[in-house]
Amino acid sequence: MLCLSACGSSDDITEDNCKHIEEIIPGRTATYTETGLTDGKKCSICGKVLVKQSTIPLLKASEGLSFSLNEDKSSYSVSGLGNCTDTELIIPHKYNNLPVTSIHSRAFYGCTQFTIITIPDSITYINYGTFSGCSSLTSITIPNSLTSIGEDAFSGCSSLSSITIPDSVTSIGEDAFEGCSNLTKANITSLEAWCNIKFSNNDANPLYYAKNLYLNGALVTDLVIPNTVTEIKDSAFIGCSSLTSVTIPDSVTSIGYSAFVGCSNLTSIAIPDSVTSIGNVAFFGCSSLTSITIPDSVTSIGNLAFYDCSSLTSVTFSNANGWYVTKDSSATHGISMDVKNTSTNATNLKNTLNGYYWKRNS
Repeated sequence: MLCLSACGSSDDITEDNCKHIEEIIPGRTATYTETGLTDGKKCSICGKVLVKQSTIPLLKASEGLSFSLNEDKSSYSVSGLGNCTDTELIIPHKYNNLPVTSIHSRAFYGCTQFTIITIPDSITYINYGTFSGCSSLTSITIPNSLTSIGEDAFSGCSSLSSITIPDSVTSIGEDAFEGCSNLTKANITSLEAWCNIKFSNNDANPLYYAKNLYLNGALVTDLVIPNTVTEIKDSAFIGCSSLTSVTIPDSVTSIGYSAFVGCSNLTSIAIPDSVTSIGNVAFFGCSSLTSITIPDSVTSIGNLAFYDCSSLTSVTFSNANGWYVTKDSSATHGISMDVKNTSTNATNLKNTLNGYYWKRNS
């Protein structure tokens, strides 16, 4: 429309008289078998190429690494640094014409020479401590083939500022990101996939340090959980201070241990009438949360679930009948609670009765 008004009818438009409207020509990443291309630009009206794409050469794998033949005799594992002196580690996808499918535990432990690491898509898991102590590491490329990240995999990578967790990852081991104190970004492309990750403990989640979650490049502030998610797993959004509101769909039945610990800017959360349990320390330290409604469906609230929610002044129980508190998580009875006063509820949950489990007889 813009070009037509400037140039006349579409029949009059040529590359020479068109007032070009830029359109990105997407590039592609280089692999071991296919060259890549940089982004280009063309006119969306006349099609003239405004910025040519340039070829990105094939990835050249690092040389000198040590390998061991796997038990299946049809694949290799990277076993160590060998005599490699590269600062940019590019792990090959093949060795001796066989695929490289894994990396040994602690294979690159304490290798401070690496600043950039690229893992090929032939790798499906990262072992225990594989890159632990790589304190100079600033960037790592994790492939979409990866399904699990092992214990201590990146612990002590204190220069790492950003990490992208691909959709394929389903589990991350204990302390995988412990000591990654320079992290400021955790990048994902699917909330559904993120919500399905099993984090073995708090330090397994890069958000514990990064604080900021980015979905397809955009900072997540108003979190809307997809309706395909049935539970919010342990430590799922721990430390995510970028969050200001959370909307949970009625497909979710439980909120796990430490799910929203330290989400210090969270002011609003809507818990649906499908959730039956709220885990221990689920909202610990959500210091901007002022009020919350516990729906009729909830029958248990874990120990310290709302502890240190310092701004919390109102907690409404949709069903005020049958509530009791106990210090025994398996108990079926305890001290009866009158939960009709919203202000008292808030005080009890955030401070006075912080060592107790809350339960309701249905």
